[in-house]
Amino acid sequence: MKAFVVTLFVFIVSINYGQSVTGKIVDENGEILSNYTVKIYYGFDSLTTKSDSEGKFLFNLTNVEDEQLPTNYSISNNYPNPFNPRTRIDFSLPAVSKVKIEIYNSLGQRVKDIIEMECSTGNSHVDLELNGLPNGVYFARINVDGKYNVVKKMMLLYGSQHLAVESANLTTFAKSLNLFHIDKIVVNGDKFREKTFTGFEDFTTNSIDVGSLEMQISCPGEPTVEYEGKTYRTVLIGNKCWLRENLNVGTMVTVNNMQNNGIVEKLCYNNVADSCVKYGGLYSWNEACKGVTEVNGTQGICPEGWHLPTATDIAELKTLATNNSVGMRAKGYSRGTNTSGFEGILSGYSRVNFAAFNSNSTFLGYPEKYFDIPVYDANVYLNNAAFMYHSVRCVKGALPKKVTLISPELNSIFIPNNPTKFKWRSAKYATSYRLQLSHNPDFSVILIDVENIVDTSYEVHLGYGQDYFYRIISKSELGYAQEYPMGNFKTRTAVNYGVPCPGQDTIVYNGKIYHTVVVGNYCYLKENLNIGDMIASTKPQTDNQLVEKYCYNDDPNNCEQYGGLYTFREAMQYSDVSKQGLCPPGWTLPDYDTFYDYQYTFGTNPDYYLESGENGTGFSAILGGYFNNVFSGLNSKAFFWSNYYYNVGGNPNMPVWAGLQIDDQVNIKWRSISNDAGSIRCYRPLN
Repeated sequence: MKAFVVTLFVFIVSINYGQSVTGKIVDENGEILSNYTVKIYYGFDSLTTKSDSEGKFLFNLTNVEDEQLPTNYSISNNYPNPFNPRTRIDFSLPAVSKVKIEIYNSLGQRVKDIIEMECSTGNSHVDLELNGLPNGVYFARINVDGKYNVVKKMMLLYGSQHLAVESANLTTFAKSLNLFHIDKIVVNGDKFREKTFTGFEDFTTNSIDVGSLEMQISCPGEPTVEYEGKTYRTVLIGNKCWLRENLNVGTMVTVNNMQNNGIVEKLCYNNVADSCVKYGGLYSWNEACKGVTEVNGTQGICPEGWHLPTATDIAELKTLATNNSVGMRAKGYSRGTNTSGFEGILSGYSRVNFAAFNSNSTFLGYPEKYFDIPVYDANVYLNNAAFMYHSVRCVKGALPKKVTLISPELNSIFIPNNPTKFKWRSAKYATSYRLQLSHNPDFSVILIDVENIVDTSYEVHLGYGQDYFYRIISKSELGYAQEYPMGNFKTRTAVNYGVPCPGQDTIVYNGKIYHTVVVGNYCYLKENLNIGDMIASTKPQTDNQLVEKYCYNDDPNNCEQYGGLYTFREAMQYSDVSKQGLCPPGWTLPDYDTFYDYQYTFGTNPDYYLESGENGTGFSAILGGYFNNVFSGLNSKAFFWSNYYYNVGGNPNMPVWAGLQIDDQVNIKWRSISNDAGSIRCYRPLN
């Protein structure tokens, strides 16, 4: 069997579908929102429906099961469960079979390269690793011989149990949980607004009611506006705030009597004052602008802080409506769904005479245009407003877009804490930012809350060895962004890394002095091992009772500076039992799990490991290159052997050897060519 390493902390559960999910869509006041699109995501699948006239929705989830494997075929759940960082899936097959494994996230995106292998008759296994991916639900889709499919649902869980090398003979399968998991529910009113709901509890019952899902309809912090003795409701459309009713200010006059006299004048449809009360006033462009006709975004007759719609405002509104007036029309007005919340009423207009009552809504906008919501078709039109009188809807500002986080990166570790620097990219329309930190992902207790940050970075002093969650929220004059990203990280521990090992600053080995250094819970030699006789790189290192090494570019001076380069078998002195290899008595080559833990304790930033960098770990690596038929990587790469290897599929003729590679990042690297040669760093436990 070919063994592969794919990294992951997972929790496998079986899927018990055939259940129903119900709920209700409402606004922030509990008012029903009908005709909203509701989409549920669960596992590989998703379903879409609409909220009904009562705002309710129902999903009958399709029963999705793994294909039944034939007799004598068996694929286990993973074990241990949960685990960190390695887990295993066992296969029992009646004949030699080709197996393909694909790993997906909950969005259906493949997150790792496809694994393809040939499994022998009987028992086989594959070890999986899913390093670097965030916590969450993942799926392993396993195909046997192109015929049979099995899907394993997995929950990535950092900080859980290891799969020890010694557990290779485990045969007990992990127990699966019979539960249903909703990944997310996305609700949108056409393109006017969208909100994603997450955090639903898993359930095992036949049905679940997720309750009322609340959509923000009014403008944040300003649900109403008091102006000229009238209360106007607001509505958030896209990221702009609009008045929800037509403006009604000024003195009523009759057609042809409106003058430029410093008094705000209006027409009321059919010269009936009650029409202004019901439908708002009708204004000429000059009157609406108070004579300031050439300024884009002028306040005109709008409330303070509001303005007449600009060409950009109108274009954005048309785009959100997909040029379709149905979603902008108030309910009850010719197929109007009002998913926008704009509540356009068919209030007509006037040129010389009043016209189009109950068939058109027309609204003034720059530059001397009006946008038309007609009843006779579903389009939104933009026309010339000269010598005409139309309704006015005022608009205000823009909510900012969400920021993009730069650092600390998601799930990053060993983050400097004195101080920790937060960085993000600026968000459109934002004038300032808010930083919040918590120890909990739900931010139930907020440790730090800093508002009005005008830069795109901020420094905070934090505790040692602690897990933090943070979010950056952009803000504009209209309020805070409705969406904001969340990151998480762990600060470095208070261990005094980089100091000599207690009671042993140096050791003398084979005539050379090596310094010691504390890295985590181990004492390391601070320099690469350099013992043995140099041989030409054209010759193989062999089991001949002599210690043999390569020197980079076959230059002995490079061994003095960077240490020797050894094949795995030479480094281990051709022993499958002893871990000492070429190291001094009491010292060994590092364990695989120790190197692997460093990726989670210290992170994968090479700067933390390099002598030429920050070297926060104290590891003091130098980029001494390696040998792979040719020398390469001097001053750009380093490779350090662990003491671990395994035979692919149990075949002793197919060994692979593990080591720690440092280049543009730090990762475990597997090598399968017997004359590959790397560096050696010996270590021992501190105690």
